[in-house]
Amino acid sequence: MISSRKFDFSVVGELNLDLVLYGLPPELELDREHIASDMRLTLGSSSAIFAHNLALLGNRVAFHSAIGADALGELCISRLAESGTDVSAVRKFPDKQTGLTVILPRPVKRYILTFPA
Repeated sequence: MISSRKFDFSVVGELNLDLVLYGLPPELELDREHIASDMRLTLGSSSAIFAHNLALLGNRVAFHSAIGADALGELCISRLAESGTDVSAVRKFPDKQTGLTVILPRPVKRYILTFPA
């Protein structure tokens, strides 16, 4: 039986990027610059990652969210669309900024700093 549905899944959630800084010193001192040895700028948000992975598995996925009309928002859209996820329902707001999470992994735990959209 052929389905007439356009999408297998419709995901609603936040859309942002994660900036992960690796190789930080064991102790972070206040008011001092610290050097990371590596970094990754990747698609963030559990719902966006879920939609991305569903699409990579061959599902027809639509994603619904809101972002700022800025460079971070454009990068979010691009990264999510590369998986085959339909991003046409993502709304851009010119007076808003797209969210960003900075992750500082430590040997056992990690610091997570988020600017929500």
